[in-house]
Amino acid sequence: MAVAPAELEAHLMWYRAYYHFSRPHESLRLAHACTNAYGDEFVRYRNRTPAMAAGLARRRFTVKELLLLPLPAAI
Repeated sequence: MAVAPAELEAHLMWYRAYYHFSRPHESLRLAHACTNAYGDEFVRYRNRTPAMAAGLARRRFTVKELLLLPLPAAI
């Protein structure tokens, strides 16, 4: 059974959205210093997605949020 090109394109758009808006990338994380109750300093990291690093999003989207977004109009 062959898969239609439109289905493959929809799958590719879904993967791109997941990759850029939901999946955190370790190489893009931001370090920030924290202090515990005893005054010891340590480093914590804030995970970021490529969309957050590019300034397109302020937070990570959940998979449910991505699935509820409307698809763009067909070209």
